[in-house]
Formats: sequence, C-alpha cells, structure tokens
Amino acid sequence: MVPAVLRSRGPRGVAGNRPVETTGDRACIVDATAGLMFEHGVQNISIDDVRTASGVSGSQIAHYFDGKRDLTRQVIARHVDAIVTVDD
Repeated sequence: MVPAVLRSRGPRGVAGNRPVETTGDRACIVDATAGLMFEHGVQNISIDDVRTASGVSGSQIAHYFDGKRDLTRQVIARHVDAIVTVDD
C-alpha cells in the first residue's frame, strides 16, 4: 500500500511537492523492503534499491531507520507480529 502524497507548505507558506511524513511512509518502506528481501535475499539488496522500490527519499529512510540492519530487523518484527496475531 503506497500512501497518498500530500502537499506540504515550505518556507514562507510556499506549497511544495514533498510528501508529509506519516507512519504510512514507514510502513511503505518496510513493505517494500520485505518484498525485495523475499525476492532477492537480504544480501542482494541495497538501501538505494529500497528507496527506489518504496518511492521515498534516502533521507526519509534515514529518518526512520538506522541503516540496513535496523530495517531488516523491522521487516522481521513485522512478520513475527503477523504470525503471532494469526496464532492468537
């Protein structure tokens, strides 16, 4: 699920095309990363691949995650939570 891009106000109230940061951005990054990891393997993807697949900037990825290791852990945590939820 790719969140809708919202227009934000830049300096002095000038409208810009930068997406407003939302938790949807974080979820989109994790979902895109999971897809890449399952398709190509963890070792075979880069943060740039994640950026391209998720449609966000590298700075947004850096805002939410401390690197590829942290992002990998978040993908695993998301899937563990999904498994636990199904078992409940």
